[in-house]
Amino acid sequence: MDDNKDSIKLLIASALLLVFLILYIKFSDTAILNKEMLKNLKYTTGTISTDRFYSKSTGDGYDYEFYTQKGIKETHADGNFIKGRKYLVVYDSVNIKNGFMILEGYDITDSLKNKNINEREGWSIDKIPFGFDKKSLNEEVTRSIIKITK
Repeated sequence: MDDNKDSIKLLIASALLLVFLILYIKFSDTAILNKEMLKNLKYTTGTISTDRFYSKSTGDGYDYEFYTQKGIKETHADGNFIKGRKYLVVYDSVNIKNGFMILEGYDITDSLKNKNINEREGWSIDKIPFGFDKKSLNEEVTRSIIKITK
């Protein structure tokens, strides 16, 4: 009889854990890069908001925030960044859960100041208002996403 009660308790606990996991994945704002994001790439400005730090929940790296059509997204990334500087971020403009990433080699802080650019708009690859080689940028982003999602 006790084994039967223990089995029922274990079954209920497992079911509850599964429900919470499904709800977390469905409603969380986290994103794991996937190839679907390549269909709807949009570029925007990301601002590094912390110095490099380590935490058990996010790992080593920096906190940053970036603009999307739905508002500001706050997240974390490893890399070589400088607090207060602004970097190009690429994300899926239709479904943020398909992925986003900050582009370490594209510090746009000075360009934003010099050109008086509205950084909240976001841009398709052909409308990025900076002097980057757009073809090379697009190829680099595509390669990175494919490599990460393998």
